[in-house]
Order: sequence, then C-alpha cells, then structure tokens
Amino acid sequence: LSFTAEEVWKYMPKEDGMPESVMLIDWPQGHPEHYNQALADKWNQLLVLRSSIQKALETARQNKTIGHPLDASITVYASGDVLAALEALGEEGLAKLVIVSEAHISTGEAPADAVADEDTGVATVVTASELEKCERCWIHRDSVGADSEHPTLCHRCAEVVKTLGD
Repeated sequence: LSFTAEEVWKYMPKEDGMPESVMLIDWPQGHPEHYNQALADKWNQLLVLRSSIQKALETARQNKTIGHPLDASITVYASGDVLAALEALGEEGLAKLVIVSEAHISTGEAPADAVADEDTGVATVVTASELEKCERCWIHRDSVGADSEHPTLCHRCAEVVKTLGD
C-alpha cells in the first residue's frame, strides 16, 4: 500500500512547499464539530450486540447447524434498552449487521437452546435457513426463483443482472 500511495502522490497536483514523498505528510486533523457522541454510543452498543450474536453463530457453526453465517436464520431475544436498539435497527438491518440471511427480534422468553450472553442480556437461537439460496449473493431469500428469466437469483440480484445486459 505504501508503494501505491507513493505512486499516486507522484501524479497528484501539489501546492508549493509540499513534501516530495507522501510519507512526509502529517495525518489530517479531525473536526471536533463533526463528532456525535449519541451516534458513537449507538454504534458501540450495536457492535457489542453483534459480537454477542457472532458467538452464537460460531457455536452453531461448530455444531454443524450451519456452514456459513449466510446459511443462518437467527432469533434474538432481548428486553429494555437492548430491545429498543434492535427494534430501531430493524430485522433487515440486524441481518445485515451480523451478515446472516434472516433475523428476527423477539421479546418473549428465550428457549432453552438459546445461546445467552449475560453481558448484553440477549439470547440468540441459530437455525439453518429454510429459504432458497441465491447463487449470486448467497443470501437465502423468499424471492429466489420469482424471476422466470433468472430462476436461481433473488429479486435484488435479478434486477442487477438485467441491467448488466444493457
């Protein structure tokens, strides 16, 4: 990467007095007015929750319940502030955050087979997704096969592939 950065620097227009090498430039300074503590707290909480859910996914993978996280359907049981954070993210957002095909958020009592994390207060059940797998994005979706032109693709991938033919 350092060689690439140096090559790019060589061709960039520079003001007078700029160093000959990119390696002699100081790091840019951040702008404190752009820092949002509430947003940072929100994402720190979500990343802690992600780690908790990832532990459950790893356990399921070791138990051969799933082969890859995209083969998974998860149900996360939570309450209080954690539940509010998950609901604000939504089930689709949660699926994207932990990189699984399906995610469900539940307020009820977690079943005995749930992987509980006392630090976060969530319990996660991981099962293999019963939906068809898209051969392009590997996400299991109920829309796989809905497009007759591309029966092995989900709706999103089918739309992308159609635009590639133009």
